[in-house]
Amino acid sequence: MSSASDDEYNLDVNMDKDGNGNLVLANVIRNITMENYALQTRITQMEVEKNQLEEEKKQLSEKLAKIEEELDEEEFKMKVTNMILKEHLEEGAAH
Repeated sequence: MSSASDDEYNLDVNMDKDGNGNLVLANVIRNITMENYALQTRITQMEVEKNQLEEEKKQLSEKLAKIEEELDEEEFKMKVTNMILKEHLEEGAAH
């Protein structure tokens, strides 16, 4: 009985009529090894991409924090300016 993995790689050594069981097995091992290498390569590429994205996220978070700080400062300046303007308008209306 062959497993799903055996079927995937057309491995049925017991039914090989030409005596090429070792050759079939060697081809299966080679195919699995190549697939494993391709997967390892893809995993490495994905890890590099993940690290780049994490660094970009860190930089964007720092940039956002700086912008939020500047925004808070500008909003404070605007409030102070509005208070001064209101005082001048009230003084002008009182005269």
